[in-house]
Amino acid sequence: MLLDVFLPDINGVELLWEIRKKYRGIDIILITAANDVETVGEAIRGGAFGYLVKPVIIDKFLSTLKHYQSTRIELTENKMINQDKIDHLFRTHHNRRTQSAAAVTELPKGIDKHTLRLVRDKVREVQQSLNVDEFAQLVGISYSTMRRYLEYLVSCKEMQVEIVYGSVGRPERKYRVTNFA
Repeated sequence: MLLDVFLPDINGVELLWEIRKKYRGIDIILITAANDVETVGEAIRGGAFGYLVKPVIIDKFLSTLKHYQSTRIELTENKMINQDKIDHLFRTHHNRRTQSAAAVTELPKGIDKHTLRLVRDKVREVQQSLNVDEFAQLVGISYSTMRRYLEYLVSCKEMQVEIVYGSVGRPERKYRVTNFA
């Protein structure tokens, strides 16, 4: 099941817990704008298979679905499983490090290494959180291109996104370099 946190009648994490109580066999991937630590922690404790922050990069979405598919196959076709396969299914720290190293050499479609270097250099100069328009002006590229690169850097954990809720309209996304990048 693909589930958002912000639903009209109920909070998606509360719904996750209700589903867990009644239907333990349903797997859930959250796709939401909620990126606060409390919500993410509750989703983990509630047994969510995955958690994608909107706007979702298609490569990340497809990768999550592929991992889900391989996990389901692994769990249905085998009676016993070794530690390496368990680590892969749980995406342990070791596996994340290996995946990150592979991701450095293979950039997703739409991410150019030269433009990425330019974006990285420019965003590291900024100390505060900025929206996509502000970064696009700083770097000198279009809004849509800047948005794609910012979301890529978020997926690589080089940047963080904050959702700023105003009084009217959609929430604004502000980006900043992570402290450990």
